[in-house]
Amino acid sequence: RDAAAAERARADGMCARAADAASRADAERKRAKRAERDAEAAQLQLAQLADAASKAQSRARDAAAAEAKANARLAALEAKQAAASGAAQAKAKASPARARSARRRVTGIDFTAGDT
Repeated sequence: RDAAAAERARADGMCARAADAASRADAERKRAKRAERDAEAAQLQLAQLADAASKAQSRARDAAAAEAKANARLAALEAKQAAASGAAQAKAKASPARARSARRRVTGIDFTAGDT
């Protein structure tokens, strides 16, 4: 009887160790699956971040191009205004002489000859 009890105790111990090992293996399998899911989620997040960075870089390039275009338009407008201002100044300087010439043509009087 003692031998049978000892054998049963030994078998119970082996069953307990086997159940413990199976439980540890199951926990390890669950941990591995969780780690795999976390890695996939991190990889997806990394891809999303890379896409967002690419879009942000594209928007920054577009903004820089728009700014350069606006600066070019502003420079052209300033040049046009400067040219118009220069033309107006030249016209104003020439205006008295033009006025005298026009009066001569209209009246037929030569103011330079003094025949009034």
